[in-house]
Parts: sequence; C-alpha cells; structure tokens
Amino acid sequence: MRGGCRIVTVQLCPRSFKLITYSYNSTSILRDPGAKISGFEMGNAKELKAMIASANENQAPSSVKDLVLDEAQAEDLSDITELLAAHTALQSLSLDSVGLTSLRGLPSLPNLKKLSVGNNKIAEGLELLAKQCPKLETLNLANNQTIKSMDELSSLKQLTHLTSLDLEGCELTKDDQNLEKLRKFLPQVKNLNKKENEKDDNDDEEEDEDDDDEEDDESEDEDGGSKLKKLLHDINEDEDDDDDFQEEEDEEDEEDEDESDEDDDIDDEEERPQKGSDLKGTKRKRPTEEDEDDD
Repeated sequence: MRGGCRIVTVQLCPRSFKLITYSYNSTSILRDPGAKISGFEMGNAKELKAMIASANENQAPSSVKDLVLDEAQAEDLSDITELLAAHTALQSLSLDSVGLTSLRGLPSLPNLKKLSVGNNKIAEGLELLAKQCPKLETLNLANNQTIKSMDELSSLKQLTHLTSLDLEGCELTKDDQNLEKLRKFLPQVKNLNKKENEKDDNDDEEEDEDDDDEEDDESEDEDGGSKLKKLLHDINEDEDDDDDFQEEEDEEDEEDEDESDEDDDIDDEEERPQKGSDLKGTKRKRPTEEDEDDD
C-alpha cells in the first residue's frame, strides 16, 4: 500500500465470536469482551482508520468507489480527512449512526454522488458539501433531529446536481407544510424523503396501471369494432352472393323458357308440312269402268 504498510489484526472470542482486541499498524486496541460486533464495530478514530484500511486491503484507495463507515464513533471527520482524500474515485460514502455533529474535516471528493449521514446530530458543516462534493446527487440526512429550519439547508441550493434528499425524522419535516415549502426552497430536488418518494412511485404505478387498462379497453373496443365491421362485411357479401345466385337462377329459367319456346316452334313447323302432305294424299279417285258397270 502507498504510505507504508497497514496491518489490521482482529482477535475474536472462539465461543461467542465477540470482538476482544484488534490492532492497527501494531497498535493494540482493547475492547470489552462482552461488546457485540456489528460488521466492524468502531469506537474511536483509530477504529475508523482501521476500517478504511480494511476496505483498501485489496485495492488502492484511488480505485475504491464505495465506502461504508457506519456505526463508527466520531464527532467530525478531521481525524480521517487525509485518508478519505486519497479516495479520489469515491462515488458513495456512508457514515450512518456515527454520532457526527459536524461535517468538519470533509475532504474534496470530486466524484462523490451519494452521501449518507443519517441518524447523526449534524448541526453544522453542510456548507462544505457544495465545495467539496460538487457532483452530489443523493443526500441522506434522515433522523438528524438537530436540523430544525430551512435556513440550515440554504447552502444546499448550490448543489445543482442534487435530485434526492431524505430529511425523514428531522425536526423540520414533522410539519407537512414544511415539505411543500422545501420543494419550492430547493427546486432542483425531485425526490424528497423516502416515504414521499414511495408514495409518488405508487401513484405513478397506479397511473401507469390505469393507462394500461385504458389502452386495453381501447384495444378491445377497436378489436370489437373491427370484428363488427368484418361481420357486417361478411353479411353483405353473403347477400350479394344470394342476389347473384338468384339472378343466375332467373337467367337459367329464362334460358329454359326460350329453349322451350324454340322447341314448340320447331314442332309446329314439323307438323305443318305433315298436314299438307295428308291433304295432298287424299285426292278423289276417278271412277273406273268396273265401277260404272256396277252402277
């Protein structure tokens, strides 16, 4: 590692796996054998440094993008300013439940987009954010009871990329009217408080479902209309076919009648010469001599 060797040694109770001691650069730090460990429980600045060293164990600080330092015990960041400053690529930093009363000592983190400092007692130092973290997009200040007025948040106006702000549990947001004022006070913030965001998301989902239902209804109406048109078209085609068929039958009947008339005419013509021949064949015979003698 740059800046010398950093060694972290942890001793756990073999039965309860509770933290007994650990050392940072060979400096032993005693712990209460009955104390419970939560991830990497911390009690002072040396423990903060040990946790940062552990995060940098397999990679250089300049390549670390996410750093979680929750549940450490420190009033500000002045003891770890240099260590944090080495994390130039850091995009997410979490310092929840640390006991911070100030952001004093926050170094320049030019690529930081997400900062979580919930469950602390921060009363000052927010003005450092605009200068040290100009690309900050998400800020969690939930359950900082010391934030009681919008004037304390005035410096956040300079965070032009800030779109999400969580002030849930703060004294300021206990009054619902202040939430509306905050939206006007910080117009760049689109998502205010987790609960409010979840409500908005649910509303958006319901609106999307309603839109989908309307589209389905319209689609069904269109399908029904097209089916009705097709049915009417088929009926009209059937009627046309029936008319054509009737016309064909009528034409066939007329043709049959014409043929019958022609046959009658032919029969009449054939009968006429036969009658004439009969008349010609019935001429009166002249009496013969024998007939005269008989007389």
